[in-house]
Amino acid sequence: MKIQKPTEMSGVIDGTISVELGELSDLKGKHFIPILPNNKLSVFPLIPLYREEEVMSIRFFNKIDVSDKDILAIDSSIIPVAESIDGIVFGVRGCVVRASNQGKAVYVDGPRLIYVDKESIRRILKYTVFRRFNGRALLHRSSLIKRIILALYELGLLEYAVDVLKDGYIVIDGSLEFSLLSMDMVNSVFKKAESSQVSLIGVSKRSRLVRRYAGLLSYLYGVGVDAAVPLGNRSSSVELYVGFLRIKSGYPFRLDILDLAGDALDVLYSLPSNSIGYPSLLVEAHTVAKLRSIDLVNLLRMLVSRGGKVVMSLPYRSHVLGALEADRDEGI
Repeated sequence: MKIQKPTEMSGVIDGTISVELGELSDLKGKHFIPILPNNKLSVFPLIPLYREEEVMSIRFFNKIDVSDKDILAIDSSIIPVAESIDGIVFGVRGCVVRASNQGKAVYVDGPRLIYVDKESIRRILKYTVFRRFNGRALLHRSSLIKRIILALYELGLLEYAVDVLKDGYIVIDGSLEFSLLSMDMVNSVFKKAESSQVSLIGVSKRSRLVRRYAGLLSYLYGVGVDAAVPLGNRSSSVELYVGFLRIKSGYPFRLDILDLAGDALDVLYSLPSNSIGYPSLLVEAHTVAKLRSIDLVNLLRMLVSRGGKVVMSLPYRSHVLGALEADRDEGI
């Protein structure tokens, strides 16, 4: 098949693009972060530094001795494994790293398979903010289902950690908001933590609040001291902050704190960490919990051992375009 040379169409569509999407001249002087196919880049370089903005209060961090503290770090991961006409199979794995004056211990759950179909989705949604929605309609929104399953799994790990700990600290990767889940269920875990005198600390590497409070972060960066700005309470007990654990790194975090001992922020700040202040315990938990592409082989083997049959196929675009299909990283 002979492919003809494309005809230039810029004169036909330029008018529509300029009206509907804005003139390209509007982009002059603006800073942008590239959107890469398989990576989400940090937006921090977009934040204007040293901009003056009034800050009502600043919470400065203090180094304290944490050698006698009982601290648990939690992380988990999820990957899609396979799909059928009726549903989707996910693989999940979680890790809890415990550090105390007795030493360090690592606990691993999984990998395990979770099959979400039109029957199980009804049971799952009972524990979410979507409990009144049509489960079958949501079943085809795989990215949303993936987030729900991971949130339920992480809350289960958090509840397990609260049950085995008394008068200590739990650090998780992410926020304590659990916005997709039923607040009654989330609050029940928080009440358990309060009755056991367990402080909860959420550390978010990425958050929309970094954009929303860019001015506060700029002011804080100008102050030049490791600190955070309180943003109030998202619930009756969880306090919310944005700030820098290591100001010289210039990397901002969102911090969710359920502080029952009065020193949770200082405990977080005093933990061994990498150059941006991210706790080494969470790095270790992430390294163990992370499910990678190579784990798919084992997960598919588990699927077959439980009676599933794996049928190989091709991507939709390869079925249609064949040899003309572009490499995955070349774009759409």
